Amino acid sequence: MPRRPETAQASKPARPGGVADLLRQLWWTFTVASVAALAVIYSARPDVLAGMTVFPIWVWGLGPLFVSFLGTLRKKRPLGLAFLLWLILLTLYVDSPQAWVRGLVHPAPQERTETRPGYLRVITINIHDNTLALRDLVRYEPDLILVQETVSEQELIEVAGSLFDDGGHVLWNRDCALISRYPLERVDLSPVLRGNALSAIAQIPEVDGGQRVCVNVVHAYSQPFRFDMHTPEFWTAYYDRRLLQLKLMETITRDIPNVDQFDAYLVGGDFNAPPGDAVFSRLPKQLTDTFSRCGVGWGRTIANDLPLIRIDQLWVNQQLTPLTCAAFPSAGSDHRGVVADYLIEDGFGVVSQ
Repeated sequence: MPRRPETAQASKPARPGGVADLLRQLWWTFTVASVAALAVIYSARPDVLAGMTVFPIWVWGLGPLFVSFLGTLRKKRPLGLAFLLWLILLTLYVDSPQAWVRGLVHPAPQERTETRPGYLRVITINIHDNTLALRDLVRYEPDLILVQETVSEQELIEVAGSLFDDGGHVLWNRDCALISRYPLERVDLSPVLRGNALSAIAQIPEVDGGQRVCVNVVHAYSQPFRFDMHTPEFWTAYYDRRLLQLKLMETITRDIPNVDQFDAYLVGGDFNAPPGDAVFSRLPKQLTDTFSRCGVGWGRTIANDLPLIRIDQLWVNQQLTPLTCAAFPSAGSDHRGVVADYLIEDGFGVVSQ
């Protein structure tokens, strides 16, 4: 019996991707828009969005990065591209990623080993009115300590006596202080800055001919640290505080000694602002952030137990060559300290070694 010819089956129409495909496309659109918006916001850091940029960019990016990563495990192309975009954004805008890499190779500075002329070890620390945080610094053998939220002058003198064989040198006001291995000469500032800044000239005799290092301690106004982002009051509070901080930093920069008058120049302390904030644009243009140049490891300083933001910083001019810089846990403060090593340069290069 002859076989019947087989009838060709009609091809089935392609099924739409359904809800899953729609969600992936929506996530891709959300990613492109969000990454572009965050890049613009964290590049410009407008004052009206200070309540947003006071937090590190990864606060907004880690969640979407993780969700996109889960999509890459299922080999979904839009989510894989989204993961790549978030990764690029965080890599470009996170604070000092190169310091993490250095931390894998170079240990953070601990015991002092340098004996070269012109070597200078500097620490800045907000001690939260706790002398223990200062006494703990003896293990680092510092030359200069920039103190914020200080204790009494008598307590500082006692600490200096335990740090330096000759008793050291101390300058003090109601909030900021300097403890030094070397003689200090106070620079008078406006009375309105008495709780926010302290300036002095440190004479470094070990360098050929001596070097005058201008040291400036800064303690800027703190942030409101509110989290009710859904209210207008949240944004107003951060906006108003940003304007106050900018005005304060402009006053400090105008009142502290001119950077060009000294062999070496240093500004450090608790700026109460994250890296990249407009507050730092008010500093003298000749200064650079030490940690961004040679930082090692996780440089965040607040809070001491769970450091998330690097608000304690050291800025120097080109006559202070940074060697290394790191944050370290403090004893009794809510801040971590920052220790940095420098070589003082003369007009023609690094001092003789």
